[in-house]
Amino acid sequence: AHAPSQEWDFRSAWEVLAAVAKVDPVRPRARHPQVPDELEAVCLKALEIADPETPPFTISGDGKQVRDALHADDLVAVYLRALEAIDKTAGQVYNIGGGVDKTLSLLELLDYLEKYFGKKIERKFTDWRPGDQQVYISDIRKAKAEFGWEPQFGPAEGLEKLISWISTNESL
Repeated sequence: AHAPSQEWDFRSAWEVLAAVAKVDPVRPRARHPQVPDELEAVCLKALEIADPETPPFTISGDGKQVRDALHADDLVAVYLRALEAIDKTAGQVYNIGGGVDKTLSLLELLDYLEKYFGKKIERKFTDWRPGDQQVYISDIRKAKAEFGWEPQFGPAEGLEKLISWISTNESL
């Protein structure tokens, strides 16, 4: 992959050592309150399941859509590792995510949450969303090969921390 033009221009003009990472992390809060992170939105919905008035969880498509999950601690680790190897990573672009070993489908996520909370999450299926990818998994092989990084936390560990954070910070 080629470096995005802004990073490349900056690097060339100022002779700054820089690397670019395309990242899709699991994080405690959404980038924008009106566009929640997919995992956060599902966990928030799961926290409502005790209320019998809660409508069913709407699933677009068949729920078998697969995503890789990246824990925030792994995100910090990749930046630190890339910085330690800046002579090698400078000017490079890396796909950063959970990779093939840290994936789950929407149905697997809901099953996990049902077990975690000990309650059934009602589901309602609708048509596929236009442009929805059935599978998205970051190819992290370049980061592993060039500077030895790979994620350490699996989806279950990340979800436990995310649910805990949401539960203790509901007012935010």
